[in-house]
Amino acid sequence: MPPRHQDERVVSLDDELISMMESEAPQLEKKRVQQKRPNKKSKVVNKPDEIKIPLHPKQVPENLPEQWTCYNLNRALLLSLEALGLGFPTQIQKLVLTESSRCQVGTLPDVIASAPTGSGKTLAFLLPLLNAILSPIGSRSSQTSPSELYMSTCASDLEGSEGPNSGLLKNNVEPISALILVPTRELAFQIHSVALDLVKGSNIRVALLTGGISVQKQHRILSKKVDVLISTSGRLWSHANDEEHVSLKIKERLSALSFLVIDEIDRMTEGCGRFKELESILALLNPIATMVFSATFDNLKSSALFSKIPFPSKAPLFLSTSTAEMKKTPLSGLASNVSVLKLRCCIRDKDACLVALLEKPPVVPTIVFVNSIAMIRRLCSLLRLLGINALPLHSQMPQRQRLKNIDRIKSALNADKSPILLATDAVGRGIDIPHVSRIIHFQVPPTLSQFIHRSGRTGRADACGVSYLLIAPDDHQASASLLKAAKALIKEDPQLENLLWDPNVLSKIKERLEIATLVDSFEHKNRKVQSDKTSALFLDEDESSVQHSANKRQNLQGAMPYDEDAVVEQQIALSKLSKMKKLLVKLNAKH
Repeated sequence: MPPRHQDERVVSLDDELISMMESEAPQLEKKRVQQKRPNKKSKVVNKPDEIKIPLHPKQVPENLPEQWTCYNLNRALLLSLEALGLGFPTQIQKLVLTESSRCQVGTLPDVIASAPTGSGKTLAFLLPLLNAILSPIGSRSSQTSPSELYMSTCASDLEGSEGPNSGLLKNNVEPISALILVPTRELAFQIHSVALDLVKGSNIRVALLTGGISVQKQHRILSKKVDVLISTSGRLWSHANDEEHVSLKIKERLSALSFLVIDEIDRMTEGCGRFKELESILALLNPIATMVFSATFDNLKSSALFSKIPFPSKAPLFLSTSTAEMKKTPLSGLASNVSVLKLRCCIRDKDACLVALLEKPPVVPTIVFVNSIAMIRRLCSLLRLLGINALPLHSQMPQRQRLKNIDRIKSALNADKSPILLATDAVGRGIDIPHVSRIIHFQVPPTLSQFIHRSGRTGRADACGVSYLLIAPDDHQASASLLKAAKALIKEDPQLENLLWDPNVLSKIKERLEIATLVDSFEHKNRKVQSDKTSALFLDEDESSVQHSANKRQNLQGAMPYDEDAVVEQQIALSKLSKMKKLLVKLNAKH
């Protein structure tokens, strides 16, 4: 009998457990579903090589962007354009898309396109390029219903893409379908960001290859299949000649490309060995569909580089948004909504004139261009001491800091707190920074092309902008050719000069600048002294002994006699510095 009671007890316990599990099942299922859902506060990053599941037909908008459907764009691109809020194409986009829509499916026209800065050249080459790669993935007909588009895309995703360079090359090397070459890291990052927004909902893999990214990560990127590779010419050529990683077969993969895009080609031919690197890369390519873009094309057709571009056809299409009247002017690459004003000032007052221009209400996001990194460092220190939020941007900065400073000015919606970007030509090409309504050329640009591209950082997307050119008597020799070439477009405004260069205003600014210069000089000297003391105590290359280092430290410290007068003098100087800083804060508050 006891065993029977025990069995009954076991059965009753089992019944209790089952009933408990059944009662808790809905709660457990709800918890499991909640765990699967991403946290709204957490940042969700879509990897470029992640295969996306197409939307259900009910989720496909019935009203696709009407202005884009006439170009036979892929469904995924149309949905991306709608998600980005791009309702209609710009003039340069219309020209390029019209020519690409006339081509055979999966191909591109040979194009050399020119348009003013800020006119949407990035989308002008990304859309036809991505469309050509996506073309085998289902129908592109604008008359196809959303349900049919969904079903065709689902089927193609399950079967896999059969692109122009699908499959492995020799030695199991993953192919690269398209290459986009750009002159600067910042432009590469920007194009990469736009491309990722466009390929959402497709299985296109977009990769970025520039300096500032760890070498190991670059090797991982190149070891995988890449549909679109965005790179600077220098970095790509460096990997092509990397003997330690010959398994990546960069040269072999470049020779099997299907599409090539070169953006800002005029910058890539300017000095610093860029022409040689670009020429070496082009020499590896077979004749392929090529699109070349820039704001200016001065003497491109007669240059040595033109013959190196691997156009399959001998007569590529020249597309330009410039009118016949604009083509006669040297500044045809500058948008008509950008006003160019020349402001004359004395060389000794140039710093004060810059401050007066920056502090003149309304305060707006501004980029100040200079010709050297040393000038950026000097101005950045002075402007910060004057209470102006100045951010540097030059080629010697770490990549992370460069991108961080660009993001800061991009997100500056409050005009009262708008930072000022001090930049060299690292940001002068192709970078799209919204809300920048003013450009100041503190130093005269060396070339007309640089002046156009610097000025093109304002007036983006048909917004109005102003480009100021500060000219001192010493600048006239450097600016003579620029002023002569742009005589018709660069205007003078004596009334504005009189308003800005008011003697009373400039005298107060000069007083603040004088104090700021003294403070900056003392702080620089103090940092140098401290740095020299610290470096003297570091181990030399032949001093591997820790005991030797300790002895050296003791000897150096002991060799420095206590100088009471020097200590008192330093304390007085620090006191003066503190007073000057307080005075400067008061003067800054009054301006």
